Amino acid sequence: MTASELKTPYERVRAPISEIVARVNIGDPQCTPKLILGVGPARSGSTVMMRVFGASGIEAHFQQLKNILRWLIQAGEYSFNLPQTPERTLFLKETIGPYSNQEAAFNPLTALLETGYPPEKLQLFIIGRHPLSTWASWKHWFGQNTSLELFKIANQTAENIRRQAVQQGLQTTTLAYEILNEQLPEIVISRLFARFGIPFSSAACGGWDILPAFGDPGSNIVLPEEPEIFVVPHVHDRASKTPALIYYPSEKAIWDLPEEECDWIESNGLFSIYAEWLAACRQDLSFDAPRQASI
Repeated sequence: MTASELKTPYERVRAPISEIVARVNIGDPQCTPKLILGVGPARSGSTVMMRVFGASGIEAHFQQLKNILRWLIQAGEYSFNLPQTPERTLFLKETIGPYSNQEAAFNPLTALLETGYPPEKLQLFIIGRHPLSTWASWKHWFGQNTSLELFKIANQTAENIRRQAVQQGLQTTTLAYEILNEQLPEIVISRLFARFGIPFSSAACGGWDILPAFGDPGSNIVLPEEPEIFVVPHVHDRASKTPALIYYPSEKAIWDLPEEECDWIESNGLFSIYAEWLAACRQDLSFDAPRQASI
């Protein structure tokens, strides 16, 4: 790891991807589980998907690879041992951004493949959300600690990862959050699980108010210890406390965005990236395009 000092408290040193790879132990490749790697810009709806998978009996991990990166750029240490459960499927949620160039350009797919993880056991799951909704959430939760430039890089990185997976022949599925406003959640998740080869039950979409809290025994959700500087109180409350998979509109938050920020996001191609994700989502889940798209 290069010990060059950086100017932001969120990344004290640089951490090349080789350092992340060195701290992931996949064990015997023949004993690794089937893995669904969920990737998207932060605040795109990936945390609630952990509840979807966990409630269905799928062990869901909270950004273990990114957590290695975060500890490294804080000059700390963290490692991840992949469970040796070849008969099971694992969900690994990884998000891109929001605090630094290293987070915004982080490629968890490359990191995982460079560990020697068998690509035939891997499915990429891109999770996206309309960029204005996502940026409004970034501004609310991260404020002056992020920027439009980092937001752009994070979205571009997620799209590059999607294209990389397609080029490498990996099974790839895309979910645009807004599809939950067009279709019943039960239909969306049942078709999503069919892509992943997972049996669907109603527990995937509701009845969550009686489930253990995120990270508690029985929740099937594994939360790593994060560096303190990255802990944002209540940032995941809506996802962790919601009783069911519900679409939350964000029109008011978008209306509060300055017009110049909306124009900047559109002129930098992020609307086009999202359009690719929404089209891929409809194709992957066999939904026809609606007459009028919604946010």
